[in-house]
Amino acid sequence: AREAAKASRGYNSEATQQRLEETFRQRMGGKVPHQWQADVSEALLVGLDWVHEDL
Repeated sequence: AREAAKASRGYNSEATQQRLEETFRQRMGGKVPHQWQADVSEALLVGLDWVHEDL
């Protein structure tokens, strides 16, 4: 989905992850989000409703 979003609208995953972390820190007293929290937030922004990670 990230690649499709990048191709269709110039989406930048790294920049989005960085903005999500900065926003989280500002709103949560400096705490750093777990990676899964950033991934789920990004997935929702890209338009996915489910995240799958191969174990």
